[in-house]
Amino acid sequence: MEPTYPPNMPPAPAGYTPPAPATYSPPAPTAQVPPTPTMMTPKPTLGFGEVFSVAWAVFKKRWAGLIGIGAIVTVIAIILALATVIGLIFLVFAIIDPPYGQTSPIDLSTEGLVWLTSGFIGLFILVVFLLSWWGQLTVCAIIDGELRGEHRSVGAGLAVGFRRLGSFVPVALLAGIGYALLLGGLITATLAIVESFMNSPTGAIGALLGVGTLALVGVVLSVFLTVKWFLTLPVMVVENKTVWSAINRSWALTRGSGGTIFGIYILISVAINSVNMLIQAPMSIPGDINYLDGIGDLVSVTTAVLALVMLVLAIITYPILSMISQVIYHDRALWESYSNTYHTTPPVAYMPAPLNPQVAPPMNPSM
Repeated sequence: MEPTYPPNMPPAPAGYTPPAPATYSPPAPTAQVPPTPTMMTPKPTLGFGEVFSVAWAVFKKRWAGLIGIGAIVTVIAIILALATVIGLIFLVFAIIDPPYGQTSPIDLSTEGLVWLTSGFIGLFILVVFLLSWWGQLTVCAIIDGELRGEHRSVGAGLAVGFRRLGSFVPVALLAGIGYALLLGGLITATLAIVESFMNSPTGAIGALLGVGTLALVGVVLSVFLTVKWFLTLPVMVVENKTVWSAINRSWALTRGSGGTIFGIYILISVAINSVNMLIQAPMSIPGDINYLDGIGDLVSVTTAVLALVMLVLAIITYPILSMISQVIYHDRALWESYSNTYHTTPPVAYMPAPLNPQVAPPMNPSM
């Protein structure tokens, strides 16, 4: 007989029913939400010096067209400035010194003349801003083509800039009105401070400190907005956005690279203004030295030459900030495209041309 298992187990009592075997029920699975991928914050792939290196490489290829755009904009702006000054002079003299036997239909006070002058300058600003923005949009379009490995002619760049210029008209109108109000207000406040100083020096000093504080706040605010809006024109060119949408887009793209943009902007501004000051220094020689034989003629010739040098400098430096902004835009757009697809590796080496078309920022087909 085979032994039973376990051995020596007593027989079950009569009427005993063994319990049902226990069953194992695994716990109900809990719904697990997959972790949300962390959006990688875009970081600039180009350093401070690399931005200038790329811009310089592109400038060497298209310097003639870029300087040509700068020359057109600068010369037209000078002509408009001369026309504004001459027109204002004739208008003011017609008001304050009408022809013999006639009376002026307008009796302007000093404050009225200030606001009239400010209005003329505001109109000049409106026109010049539109002209300058057209030129800068053209520069951005040309640089954008080079960064993609495409040769875009100056004519094609002008066409792109002109198509993007429409949304700038209300901005230029606001800028002209704002500039006229600001200039008129500053001049009026200055005259009031001078008059107050003659009557009460203590009160005038307080008013002067107040105006100086407001001016300082204005400068800081303008620099901050310049940094945040630095990529507005490239966004308009590449993504075919209006100026208002481009401002919001630029605000987002500059997040994380504000320090680089600020440093570049300050460096370029200080360099250009320093050179201008060095050029203008000999031009400020007093005219009363003309009594010295030959010195007066030398000063006149030197002044004319230096004025020409300043004109050439303005033409050459005109496209610099637009070039830099287009390079930074491409750099930021590349990183953004990688961030949106959760890439953790930097894009391919960034070279002026040609770029890998698979990672180049998208170009609006309506160009």
